[in-house]
Amino acid sequence: MTNVPADMATRFLLIIIPAILYSCTVSNDISSRNLATLYREPESVFEPEFAVHQQLDSTSLVYIRLKPGNMLYMNDGHDSYESVLRVRMYLMASYENSAVLDSGVYSFKFDLNQKQNFQVLECRFRPSHVGVQLLHIYLNDINKNLEEDYFIPFDNLADNHRQYYRASDSKGEILFTDHISATDSVHVSYARTSEKKLWCSFYHRDFPLPPPPFSFDNREGFVYTPDSLFEVSTQKDSLYVFPPEGFYHFRTDTMSHEGLTLFRFSPGFPDVSNAREMLESVRYILTRREYDMLLSSGNVKQTMDAFWLEKGKNPERTRTLIRKYYGRVQRANRLFSSYTEGWRTDRGMIYIIFGPPNSIYRSSVSESWIYGTANSVMSLNFFFTKVMNPFTDNDYSLTRTPVYESAWYRAVDSWRQGRPYNGMY
Repeated sequence: MTNVPADMATRFLLIIIPAILYSCTVSNDISSRNLATLYREPESVFEPEFAVHQQLDSTSLVYIRLKPGNMLYMNDGHDSYESVLRVRMYLMASYENSAVLDSGVYSFKFDLNQKQNFQVLECRFRPSHVGVQLLHIYLNDINKNLEEDYFIPFDNLADNHRQYYRASDSKGEILFTDHISATDSVHVSYARTSEKKLWCSFYHRDFPLPPPPFSFDNREGFVYTPDSLFEVSTQKDSLYVFPPEGFYHFRTDTMSHEGLTLFRFSPGFPDVSNAREMLESVRYILTRREYDMLLSSGNVKQTMDAFWLEKGKNPERTRTLIRKYYGRVQRANRLFSSYTEGWRTDRGMIYIIFGPPNSIYRSSVSESWIYGTANSVMSLNFFFTKVMNPFTDNDYSLTRTPVYESAWYRAVDSWRQGRPYNGMY
């Protein structure tokens, strides 16, 4: 294992202890479990990222990327310190049917030299069932006796699904996100190694902001005709850079919509890195006239600073206001990005204005967000339906209704008066 400086975010592939797969059943219905912690500010010890790759020989590879710096290191009895991570995976039919179809247990050890470096763990298994399923993963810090769990989509039904493709960087290391920068060198491959080329469709679209939750949604349907179509090689030494912003959809067959999509958002994404992005993402609490005036100002940064100072009244309160608002914007980018930046989606809009909900209930086709106490007439409920989108599995559409109007303007008015709104209370 080669050591590389930590500031290069080095990923190490560790040797796993093979898992014994078995079948069993459980009665828990995950769709009735409150999953609100998934969308709250990071309180995770592990802060992991996941990637799933399907192989044509029915093998599934699950990759986990994390930095074990927050784990507990204990003396192993030989004057060295190590932490121990246990990974438990349960393959289930769905959120509604959590009967375990397959499972596996994997163990990893880290020494102090690995503590501050990113690690990539590989868990390999052969599922006995084929279909659109759900992977429930538990990460356990054995020394600290602390466990966290996560839910990952798992699809080995058709070999044109995105999980049969693999995107990696110039070092051959897996990409754990579907967004890339203008300078990233990317290699894309497919599970069938005989495929020497893929078709790539490029789309540049200016998607409108989502309308408020009480109004009608008049957004037009997606036009699948690409701006351009070109071939890419799957050979190991074939690297590509994608400077133009938009999204790139890779397929083996142009007659099918299924494939792998990589997104090129603005520089610095998912962070808000310039004054123009600060202005655009604050559109939810501005009138059209205010937005046009700010946009036409000669110095957008200076104008935005003045805007927030006017709302915050004093420098300290203004800093808090900016940190809260743009913190939610950046968090929305990390959580809800799909065919567009997370802050521009229905869930991102609600998350920014109202904050993280008290309760989240998720099914295979929807999410329900509750602000306040569940089953209370005073609570605020938002219902999102999952959209079948060939470019992403993270696209959800809000069910809009006029009953949200007073709550929306109350939250927006709170922001405009310099008070970050929190719908949880």
